[in-house]
Amino acid sequence: MEFALPQGTKMKKEAKQAFRSVFQYAKWGSLSLMIPMITTEQENSRDLYEQILRSASDSVNATPVIALPPLFNVVVSTGKQIVKLNEEDNASSLLSSLHTIIETLFAVLEEDTTSSTWMAMLNELCSLIFDPKLLEMEYNTSYVKGDLDAMPIFKAFERMLKWLA
Repeated sequence: MEFALPQGTKMKKEAKQAFRSVFQYAKWGSLSLMIPMITTEQENSRDLYEQILRSASDSVNATPVIALPPLFNVVVSTGKQIVKLNEEDNASSLLSSLHTIIETLFAVLEEDTTSSTWMAMLNELCSLIFDPKLLEMEYNTSYVKGDLDAMPIFKAFERMLKWLA
């Protein structure tokens, strides 16, 4: 879903930006409320979550700062649903999704450094990725096998230490 004005509409650049900001805020805000309503038992829910995650990841740089907190909430909600879906699924699929989730959340944090909700967003990121089940799964599937490249949580931790130092 993209913002577009009707053909032939003439408007000042500032007005277009204001409309685009309202559109992006409404888009991500409504999605953040709808995602928890989608049950993981629904057919194709995994594909829907992946599509939402890709769209959010692609939209971070184009989203106005005011709409970044709702976008962040969409990624967190989607991440929680993907984790729920993958509790029985294969770990490599989850690790791949976690990589996208983590990169998107870090991108939002880097874009929105002056927000009053920045610390709350950082806390949400940490509570999502430092879940004991996810840490154990990453350890058992990647670290034990010596595949240090497939460790998105570990890499996020290193990045956070460098970033906050």
